[in-house]
Amino acid sequence: MEALFVSRSLLFVGCSLEGIEAYLRGIKFRGRGPYRHYAVVAVTGSTWRAKADSLLHRYGIDVLPYGLTVNHPELQAFVERLLADVRPAPRSPAAAPSPEPKVLGLKRVHLENIGPFEALHLTLHERWNVFLGNNGVGKSSILRAAAAAVCGQDAGQDAERIIKFGATKGQVKLETLEGREYIADFFRTSSGVEVKCLPGRLLESEGWLALGFPALRTVTWGAIKGPQLDLPRQRPPRPTPSPSSAGRPTRGPTTSSSGSSTSTIESRREALRAPAIASS
Repeated sequence: MEALFVSRSLLFVGCSLEGIEAYLRGIKFRGRGPYRHYAVVAVTGSTWRAKADSLLHRYGIDVLPYGLTVNHPELQAFVERLLADVRPAPRSPAAAPSPEPKVLGLKRVHLENIGPFEALHLTLHERWNVFLGNNGVGKSSILRAAAAAVCGQDAGQDAERIIKFGATKGQVKLETLEGREYIADFFRTSSGVEVKCLPGRLLESEGWLALGFPALRTVTWGAIKGPQLDLPRQRPPRPTPSPSSAGRPTRGPTTSSSGSSTSTIESRREALRAPAIASS
């Protein structure tokens, strides 16, 4: 509910001022979002104004009062007019094409005690951003920090690794292209890392779809191999017998029919002849 409260305009219908306040009192809000909310409430007398002012200052809820009557016809008329105003009109055949969807993304990133950085300010391009640097300078730390701030407590082990060594707290501040600001504080505790997001988690507040993939560290300079033909396997050809000279096998690493190496046989034969030659 907190994420919806800071990312959408809410309309309370059919609730009393006391009921709205009691409901919101049970939710822990860490700040007020940029959106304004509304409540259509039946009122009597003038005591409701103090409660309406309290809702406006504490939660940004603007009370739209109407007199209390049987069956509430004023409320029904208000809802019907509201639906008529927000319902899209049918497009004519000659209507102009719909505009391109807005680009969603980050405009600025600010890091404190994150990775190797004590403080880092980055202004991003709305389409492409390239981080270029030597190994270990903090390129991956920037990406992990932004992802952890977007995902909040669901960042898991990445949230434990991004806090600067020796620090007990780190902070990531993200600003969207629309100018909305989100802060994620990371606190090192005995059981891990606690994450607090103000005014809420960006993932729900902005309605983004977050996709992630690991860094490419196994790039090869070899030729890229495409699909290979699935040819039928063939029996390898038999080895060609080594040529012989004057009926005697050549000295080399060829193999005789008995499986023993010809070179081994010849070496033993020369060893047997050596004593005879010496005696003569």
